[in-house]
Amino acid sequence: MSEPHVENNRQFPLKSEINLAASSGKFAWFDQGFTWLVYGLAIAMVALLFWISFIIFENALPAIRQFGLSFLWSQEWNVADLKFGALPFIFGTLVSSALAMLIAVPVGLAVALITSEDILPASVRSPIAFMVELIAAIPSVIIGLWGIFVLIPFLQPIQQWLYDHFAWIPLFSTPPAGYGMSSAGVILAIMILPTMAAISREVLLAVPKELRSGSMSLGATRWETIFGVLLP
Repeated sequence: MSEPHVENNRQFPLKSEINLAASSGKFAWFDQGFTWLVYGLAIAMVALLFWISFIIFENALPAIRQFGLSFLWSQEWNVADLKFGALPFIFGTLVSSALAMLIAVPVGLAVALITSEDILPASVRSPIAFMVELIAAIPSVIIGLWGIFVLIPFLQPIQQWLYDHFAWIPLFSTPPAGYGMSSAGVILAIMILPTMAAISREVLLAVPKELRSGSMSLGATRWETIFGVLLP
C-alpha cells in the first residue's frame, strides 16, 4: 500500500496570511492618506518659507530702491540725512562669528569626545553631559546679559594685557574699552558651545562600535581611532 504524497511546497495561503492581506487592503486608504498628508505638510512648510521671504522682500523694497546695493558696502551712517551703510555691521558679524567658531569648535569637540568615549569614568561622563545639555537650554538673552555685566569686566584686564604686548596685531590694535570684538567672540562662543557639544556628542555616539573595534584591532591607538575614524 503506497503512502500518501505530501507536498513540501505550500500552495495555499494560511488563514493568518488571508486575514493580513484583507486588513492591509482595508487600511490601504489610511496609509495612502497619511502619505499625502505628509507631502502636503512638507509643501506647506516650503510655501510658508517662501511667503515669509516675500513679505520681508516686499517691506524692504522701498529701501532697496532708494539705497540700492551700495547699502551693503557703504560705511556711512547718518540718521539726519537718511544715509545708512551696513558694511560695519556685516564685518562685525563675520569677524565675531569667526572668532566664536575658532573658540567653540575645538572646545565643543573636546567636550563631546570626553562625554562619549571611555576617556573618563561613566560616573563623571554622565554629569558632564547632563550639565552641557542643561546649559544649552539657557536663553541667549540671559547669556548676553551675563556677558555684559560679568564677563566683559572680567576680560578687560586680559584685553589690556593683550593690547600692551600684541598691539601690532589688528585684532588687539585699539585700546580696550570692554565692549570689543574679542568680548563679542567669547560671548558668542559661550552661546553656541553647549549646542555644538551636545550635537557632536550625539553624532559620536551614533558611530557604530564596529568601527572603533575594527580600527583598534588593526593596531591603531585610541587617539588614532578618534582622529582617524570617529571625527572624520
